[in-house]
Amino acid sequence: MGKGLISLQPMSSDMFLYSVVGISGMMTVMHACLDISNILAGKYHYMLYFLSLAMYPRLMQTVLVLNYF
Repeated sequence: MGKGLISLQPMSSDMFLYSVVGISGMMTVMHACLDISNILAGKYHYMLYFLSLAMYPRLMQTVLVLNYF
């Protein structure tokens, strides 16, 4: 996802605990994939937003903004 800076990971706390919210978001999209043509490619394309519940950033980047006035 992106350039490899975001991954889907339903685990937290150094792979020790499961995030119930992250797992439920991934399971919702997997269930929607059973009928892709009518659900995801049709009227309910916003179901892919449920994947955002399991997103985990791998790297934090800071952006420096310089103002030249």
